[in-house]
Amino acid sequence: MRKELRKANGPELLQVSEETISQLVEEFYVKVRAHDELGPYFDNIIQDHWPEHLEIMKQFWSSIALGTGTYQGHPMPIHRALPNAKPEHFTIWLELFKQTLGEVAPNDQVQAFFMGKARIMGARLSRAMFS
Repeated sequence: MRKELRKANGPELLQVSEETISQLVEEFYVKVRAHDELGPYFDNIIQDHWPEHLEIMKQFWSSIALGTGTYQGHPMPIHRALPNAKPEHFTIWLELFKQTLGEVAPNDQVQAFFMGKARIMGARLSRAMFS
């Protein structure tokens, strides 16, 4: 089943599915966990709760991209409470996200939509955590 996604800067409609979001989240966190710096950091925070974390991230992106409303969390206080986070983590996170989108996104417009949202969220979280 496919749902429509409105492009961030125009009336053009894009196509993305829950399956695409699931693949994006799964493959992205494979990269995160394999990264020399982010992997140990995320593993230390998430520990043995990876399935739950991945499900929450799928709900988050589904709510952002498809308007499903399945994510009911509050990311700002969660991220503010993270111990030993560094501003560089956001740069690495965005680069890994971009790489994953290059492999998973069905077209350039979907890739641009998700990267735009990720950059905005990263900037807001970074300001809240480090300013």
